[in-house]
Amino acid sequence: MNDGIQGNYEICFKAYSRRAIAHKSLNQPEEALKDIDEALKLVEDLSAIKLKEQIMDQIKSGEMLSGIKQIEKQFDELRNGNENDDANNIIDNFEIEKF
Repeated sequence: MNDGIQGNYEICFKAYSRRAIAHKSLNQPEEALKDIDEALKLVEDLSAIKLKEQIMDQIKSGEMLSGIKQIEKQFDELRNGNENDDANNIIDNFEIEKF
């Protein structure tokens, strides 16, 4: 009977892990994180732990990109609302490296 329970854990682990991979691929890291956390509750697996790290990195890079977009929007608002040539020159010469 114990083998049957363990087999169910492994099936559920695989399902959660695969769905986490799908969410990650669809750029839905928050959903991926939920699934991989559920998978890790069932089976501690090195590849699942690495996947979780990748998902966390994806979330962090998304937050960084969101912050960069916010800064760019603020620069655009400054440029459009400010007639001061010096301020516009500073904004025009400021470069943000995109990744």
